[in-house]
Amino acid sequence: MGEKYDKILQKKNNELIYYILDWDDNVLYMPTKVLLDKKVNNEWIPRDVSTFKFRNIKDHVDAWQYKEYGDDDTLYKWRFRDDDIDMALSYFRDYGKRGSLQFLYDVKNAIKKKGFAPSWSIFIETLINGRIFLICTARGHEPDSIRSGVEYIIFNFLSEMQKEKMLENLMEWEDTDCNCFKTLVKNYLDHCLFIGVQSEYFKEKYSVDGRNIKVEESKKIAIISFIEYLTKEYLPMYNNPKAKVGFSDDTISTLLNIEKLMRNELSLIYPLDFYVIDTSDPMVDGGIKRKV
Repeated sequence: MGEKYDKILQKKNNELIYYILDWDDNVLYMPTKVLLDKKVNNEWIPRDVSTFKFRNIKDHVDAWQYKEYGDDDTLYKWRFRDDDIDMALSYFRDYGKRGSLQFLYDVKNAIKKKGFAPSWSIFIETLINGRIFLICTARGHEPDSIRSGVEYIIFNFLSEMQKEKMLENLMEWEDTDCNCFKTLVKNYLDHCLFIGVQSEYFKEKYSVDGRNIKVEESKKIAIISFIEYLTKEYLPMYNNPKAKVGFSDDTISTLLNIEKLMRNELSLIYPLDFYVIDTSDPMVDGGIKRKV
């Protein structure tokens, strides 16, 4: 199946394009909150914060040794809700209040609020063109939960014109006369990967508990696996087509680590052009793209 996808794509423009996409603050600004406590006047007060704010204070949040946070909050301290990191991040996993429906719930609300992050347009273009992708997020949702959010976007957000274009592309990729959009979307998404690095799926698949190592290290594991998957299943062995992989993320430390991985390891092994897309500045639509 992968050969058929790539054969048609090569025929159209002799260029293969794949994407690895972080989700929060990269594709969508999700309303999911990290449950924290903030020390005010010697009393712990519940404070739920967005992923964007958590990114700025996470180095000052510790469940066992609290550190002061500078700037405007010099008198305050932060901790995970009741010293329990699992509780604090429960809405980022499938055991929170809404269980496996949490991710879908937050996708719906993010779209309702037009919370489109810098790589949103890249993601929509990826879907319409039927390009193989990996969603690689620090969340702990299982693959089917993340996939449900992507399915919602396809069936409920795309315009009729976009759906028609996507259908046309998927029919061509499948080399079929079947025009059942729902069936072709299912087949297409079966080729894509949805990985929350703090999920049980990640732990079982890679024999590593993503909750116990840095996010960038977990993402390295998932990305290496995805590149191996592309090479085995999708990279054609004929006519030497161009092949590109773009990695999009909003966290600088993760971008630098993955860029180093792509430059010093992956590019030496695989016949691919690698790109990183820096979306750390929410004011730059599409992010800042650079070749590795």
